[in-house]
Amino acid sequence: MKVSIDKNTHLDFHLDGDLSEGLVLESLDKTFDFIKSQKKNHEFKRAHFIINDKKKGKWKSIDTEKEMRKIAAKKAKE
Repeated sequence: MKVSIDKNTHLDFHLDGDLSEGLVLESLDKTFDFIKSQKKNHEFKRAHFIINDKKKGKWKSIDTEKEMRKIAAKKAKE
């Protein structure tokens, strides 16, 4: 599910795996609370990739720009 809060703030939610209907519904309920808790970006940022942490039972935000920089830095060292 992709969500745009404003022109600078975007979220990309991802549910993966063999999930029960109950877990999917619970995760979707928590999605709206997560969206409400997000701050708007003052400048454009790529969408954060949001995954459901099954162990903690909540959404986890992954900064895609930061992760791409880590990968690029690792490749540069090789």
